[in-house]
Amino acid sequence: MIINLTSIIRPKELIRISVVNNSTESPAEIVFTFSKDALVGFATELLWLYDDISDSRVINITTHPLSVDPSPNQAVGFYLTSTSPTFSIKTNTISTSYSDVVHIEGMKDVYIKNKTHKVFYVVNTEIESGCPDVVVESYELSKRNILDIVVKNEDGVDITSKCGAVLLEINKEGIKDFATSLLIWANNDFKTEYVMAQEGHNGKGTNIGVILSRDSIPTKLCLKELGNVNDYDSRIE
Repeated sequence: MIINLTSIIRPKELIRISVVNNSTESPAEIVFTFSKDALVGFATELLWLYDDISDSRVINITTHPLSVDPSPNQAVGFYLTSTSPTFSIKTNTISTSYSDVVHIEGMKDVYIKNKTHKVFYVVNTEIESGCPDVVVESYELSKRNILDIVVKNEDGVDITSKCGAVLLEINKEGIKDFATSLLIWANNDFKTEYVMAQEGHNGKGTNIGVILSRDSIPTKLCLKELGNVNDYDSRIE
C-alpha cells in the first residue's frame, strides 16, 4: 500500500472517543501524546488493520499500560506509559446514518512542509499469513514507540487515575484516512500539537482525516519525545 504524504485528506467519517470513568468527575478532555515512533507505528498498524477487515467486521484490540500489566504489548504499534489508562480500538460500530460528516467551517489541515515535492510511505500488506519470515518494523526495534494518555476534567485537573480505559471507535473507511493523516504529521513534525476537529464545533480544530463525533470527549494530539520503554518498565529488554 502506497500512501501519499503530500495530499490533504478530506474527512468522510466520524470517530468516537470515550472514557470508562470510575468516578463522579466527568472527563472534559483527552490528551494523547505520541513519540514519533509511536505515531508511525500506530498509523502503520491501522493500515494493516484496514487491509485485513471488511466493512462490517467488529473487532476489539486492547493495549494495556507498561509496568501495570503482567504482559504489556504493542498490539497497535505503541506501548502505553504506566500512568495511562488501558486503550482499546473497536471497529465498525458507528452506524452509517450517524457518520454523515458535514463540512466544519474554519477547520484547519495538518501542516505539510512542501506540497510541491511528492513524498510517499510504503506499507507492506503482501505478507501472507503463515509466512516463515518474521518481519520486525523499525519502530518496534527502537522501543521508543510510546504513547501517553492523560484525561482531564473541566478544570483541567488530571483525573487519569480514576479512568479505567479510553475507547476509540472507528469504521473501516475512516481507518485509512486517519492513518494517512498521522503519517503526514509524522513526516512533517514541525507542529507538535493538534486539537481534533469535532462535530458541532465550527471554527475550531484540525482535520486529522476523520471528525470527532458530537458525543466524543474533546481530544488533543501531541508529539513529544517520551524516552525508551525501559524508562517505564524494567522487565522489557
